Amino acid sequence: MPKIVGLEGNVITDSRGDDTVEVLLRLKSGAVIIASVPQGKSVGTHEAVSLPAREAKERIEKLKELINHHRYLYHVKDRQEISDSALDSLKHELFQLEGQFPEFITKD
Repeated sequence: MPKIVGLEGNVITDSRGDDTVEVLLRLKSGAVIIASVPQGKSVGTHEAVSLPAREAKERIEKLKELINHHRYLYHVKDRQEISDSALDSLKHELFQLEGQFPEFITKD
């Protein structure tokens, strides 16, 4: 049975602009599981994301922080906390948000 060593909850914004919950679960093995919980209003998997600019900026900053942290661990410390697919999901979300809010794209 996997042992949980850490749990982090965050408020994120769903595609309708409503707050919902995202959880990062850290296991003793080093694995990190990321999950979010919709509020049950979704009607499909390809809904457009609609965020207020302020919340989009905050989420973009958080995504960059997470991505940079995991890249550092992988390239400098030679270890992973999350799977490649979880990191790809973070990068995909960042790409989507920057496409909607190009004013928040930075050189980094």
